[in-house]
Amino acid sequence: MKVSKFTIFDVPFLIPILSRGSRFLGSLLGWSIEGEFPDYPKMMLAAVPHTSNWDFLMFIYAILTKRIQPNVMGKHTLFWWPLSAFMSFFGVVPIDRTKKGGVVEQGIEYFNSVEKTIMLVTPEGTRSYRKEWKSGFYHIAWGAKVPLILCKVNFKTRTIFIGEEFAMTGDFDKDIIGIKEYFKDCVPLIAENFGI
Repeated sequence: MKVSKFTIFDVPFLIPILSRGSRFLGSLLGWSIEGEFPDYPKMMLAAVPHTSNWDFLMFIYAILTKRIQPNVMGKHTLFWWPLSAFMSFFGVVPIDRTKKGGVVEQGIEYFNSVEKTIMLVTPEGTRSYRKEWKSGFYHIAWGAKVPLILCKVNFKTRTIFIGEEFAMTGDFDKDIIGIKEYFKDCVPLIAENFGI
């Protein structure tokens, strides 16, 4: 799996500028962040809710403010020139959904191929209502033996919460109950799209 080692986070002086700008804009709009990202070389961040494009922007705000360097998974079909250069620069990891083993096997392969990475995923998998969440994020974290960190947004209080590591047991059906319990007090931007 070919992943760029030089991304937007490696550009000198850029991230400090974006971080200060993000912190200023967030403060101006009344947003705050509670908690700290743990200092692990590898981890899976499960971000909830995902009911609108604004949710993703709020996590970008947290990422820039805290100066962490995340990766996200994207369809391999998006990696054509010149878009491939753009995708790689922003830390997108190409995933071939048609490949044997699918997303989970490739996600584990990616984690095992690098010494340091933070993978950001949205368990809901879509901005539309979905009661049953995707399980890939969990199986990748379990298979790659990396910590699973839960992050949530409350649009009512304008707060982003960075949770502690979730203690996985390897039983997704059991653990998803505890995971959803942590997220049950999320206040999404579009309530009817939030399935929990």
